Amino acid sequence: MPYTPRPIDTSRVELPPPVAALIEELARNNHEVWARGRLREGWTWGPRRDDRRKTHPQLVPYDELPESEKQYDRNAAIESLKTLLGFGWRLEPVADGAPVASPAGTDAGLPAGATAARAAGLRRAGQPLVAYDVVTEGLARWPADVPLRQLQAMVLADLGCPEEALRVLEPLERETRDGEAALEETLGVVARVYKDLALASRQPARRCAWLEKARAAYAAAFARTGGYWTGINAATLAVLGGHTRAARALAADVAARCRARLEGETAAAERYWLLATLGEAALVGGRHAEACDWYARAVAAAPADFRSIASSRRNAKLIAEHLGLPWKTVAASLPLPTVVVFSGHMLDRPQRPRPRFPPALEPAVARAIAERLDGMGPLVCYGSAACGSDLLFLEAALARRHEAVVVLPYRADGFRAHSVDLVPGWGARFDAALAHAQVLPPVSNQRTTFGGTYYDFANQVLLGLATLRARQLDTRLVGLAVWDGRRGDGTGGTAATLALWNRYGVEWQWVDLGALRRGTAPRARLRPPGRAPSRRARDPGSVRALLFADVRNFSTMPEETVRPFVTHVLGLAGRLAERPALAPIGRESRGDGFYLVFSTARAAGRFALALSNGLARVDWTARGFPADVVMRIGLHAGVVYRVHDPITARMVHVGTHVNRAARIEPVTPPGQVWASQEFAALAALERAREFGCEYVGQIPLAKGYGVFPMYRLRG
Repeated sequence: MPYTPRPIDTSRVELPPPVAALIEELARNNHEVWARGRLREGWTWGPRRDDRRKTHPQLVPYDELPESEKQYDRNAAIESLKTLLGFGWRLEPVADGAPVASPAGTDAGLPAGATAARAAGLRRAGQPLVAYDVVTEGLARWPADVPLRQLQAMVLADLGCPEEALRVLEPLERETRDGEAALEETLGVVARVYKDLALASRQPARRCAWLEKARAAYAAAFARTGGYWTGINAATLAVLGGHTRAARALAADVAARCRARLEGETAAAERYWLLATLGEAALVGGRHAEACDWYARAVAAAPADFRSIASSRRNAKLIAEHLGLPWKTVAASLPLPTVVVFSGHMLDRPQRPRPRFPPALEPAVARAIAERLDGMGPLVCYGSAACGSDLLFLEAALARRHEAVVVLPYRADGFRAHSVDLVPGWGARFDAALAHAQVLPPVSNQRTTFGGTYYDFANQVLLGLATLRARQLDTRLVGLAVWDGRRGDGTGGTAATLALWNRYGVEWQWVDLGALRRGTAPRARLRPPGRAPSRRARDPGSVRALLFADVRNFSTMPEETVRPFVTHVLGLAGRLAERPALAPIGRESRGDGFYLVFSTARAAGRFALALSNGLARVDWTARGFPADVVMRIGLHAGVVYRVHDPITARMVHVGTHVNRAARIEPVTPPGQVWASQEFAALAALERAREFGCEYVGQIPLAKGYGVFPMYRLRG
């Protein structure tokens, strides 16, 4: 009889929030253990074949696995931890309240190298704040350790603190002697920080000066170590600075080194960069056709490494535009996937009076979705996971080894009960799809009886995240729907989603359920769904942007600064709130901080940056304050409810999303503005040009609220 896996039921076990980075490291270890075993058995890397060769396409380093395969190992790690907790084991604190499962804290028995390896793993896993804590504790024991100091600078740069990173790097650069293996890494990070400062500068003269410093740092690293990655960066910055002859000589030297290195054994990841560097060197030399050939070979070596391909495209575009080379043909040699956002009808419930998606149509709809995907090339697919169209889309994407990203309106267990298990047999398919896909944190923690606004919000976040990803990759965003052509049953459904797509100018095509029911060929042309359906019941919730802010170290300020604080610090925020373009629709002040509500993410982001920049321009010592009066500002977006507060006799905004917004500000580095994934999605959807949202990592929020993806706002 067929095998049906029956794992221990851990659905009611909750993991403590700080374990996200541990899960990533356990997943990495799971894969390495599996790979070692396969290699001992005589397996090797290769595509699946029908012959008897023992080849396996996932027999590669963990970092080279597609995201869907990494998720297998993560799920195994998660279930192992949950099983331990379910059997009564505990995660005991080791120091300062940090649980054993938390990567924060350094074991007294670990050498400096192991501490650096732990911090590097946390950085790879998207945990820069926790990595910074590990590095800081390690440096307290080994203050002169070079790898720890390098990592400290890298993490500071990741967190958007280039000035602090330079303060770490400059003495490290002076201390590093010729010939040390760490030198190239140190100078490379120095150059990267200089480049970050250049890109952040609004003054052309300062921008050019920082770019020149970055070029000099890359060139110094290459001259002293011969590393090809620093050499090609120096050549690229030289050509952008107008030093074409020197740039081409340097690029030729780098190309010769890369060719020599390619003659030996190289890992897949390094092979990509060697080939891409040869492409960049040819482009610097003005040899457009040769560059395209090298780039195409690089992509063939790592076709799913979209981050690396996107990085190569950014440099290639700068060079091509500066030298007047045809960018379109260069871009064609560095193809990136199309981003597809999906919406579609659920399978009909058994009691549905008017058929829309009857179960008998499932094979036809699955074929139609597969045909659409097969005609689009490489894809990154965004969707939900309800029974019917959503899961058919996910299954088709995963079967074709496309990256699949799932956004649910609320927690998976509740969503499965309300949107999957209502049709028998789809629960197991839901579990299988989510095990292979990248599942983002749900938009909300729970389902409410006022479901329409939450579903609308989830659809906005889904579209916003797909838009953000398309911008990051500099690629197309298209929509695909399974729709019957009617207005739909209510808000949050397919018709309302297509109206949302039309509002934001998304190009989309659809599989026509009506045509399939009639037995005619499904159409693929575009068609607007008209007005969104009206709500069946009054939903009091509204999607709003939320801002929390407070001043660092306010509790340690002298008592006599209280009145000046209110006048100058809160006064600045109050004056900004009076500007029509920045005005919030709700305000609350609480001691040294305040909470504001905005109708759009764009308005909230503009206010946050105006406040942060305004505070940075004030001479606080002249007003009797410490020199570093800085605010931590956190932003979020979600469904909130406007109610009458019987204590203050005022209208206020409340809801679970207000609680999440309040947990972001305490973990934000002073002087910066951090935002949730939901806020970043809505800002992308609103085309906020005044600021961008840069991914920081998976960050544990304050008071054990959970681990969530966070972004940093940059003006």
